[in-house]
Amino acid sequence: MSWLIILAFAFSSSIDNSGVAISYGIRNIQIRLYVNLLSQNKVATFIKKFD
Repeated sequence: MSWLIILAFAFSSSIDNSGVAISYGIRNIQIRLYVNLLSQNKVATFIKKFD
C-alpha cells in the first residue's frame, strides 16, 4: 500500500512540475542548477520517511 502512495505522489509531482516548466519556459525564466538540486533533495528526503 505504501508503494501506491509513493507512486501517486511521484505522478502528481511530475504533473505539477510539468506545468511549472511550461509556464517558466513561456516567460524565458531559468531555474538555477543548485536550486533544482536542493528541491530534489527535499523530495527524496520526504519519500525516504515513508519507507
